[in-house]
Amino acid sequence: MPHLPEKNSSAASRAGGSSFYLAMRILGRQQREAMFEVYSFCRAVDDIADSDALRHWRLARLADWREDIDTLYAGRIPAGLEGLAQAIERFSLRKSDFLDMLAGMEMDAAADIRARR
Repeated sequence: MPHLPEKNSSAASRAGGSSFYLAMRILGRQQREAMFEVYSFCRAVDDIADSDALRHWRLARLADWREDIDTLYAGRIPAGLEGLAQAIERFSLRKSDFLDMLAGMEMDAAADIRARR
């Protein structure tokens, strides 16, 4: 089960509202498409962590993403993650970077973190 916010939209359209969108547009096509995929992953897991859903639901969805990343690096491609798989292969993206992002989102989802005033 893909965990993208909008299953039928492209990574570029998901990144379209980002302040990074214009900067990403100056990259070559393959680099730009890969950056859109990475941004889309980051956005999806951040949206889960920051959602108003119950904590156990957020942690379960992030665990689903962790499983998807494991699956990608095992050579199988979950539905909806074909673009991310291509970016990982083309640019030798490290699994540890995706897992680190997930670990940060899991910390965010596990406890409400507030800055002191």
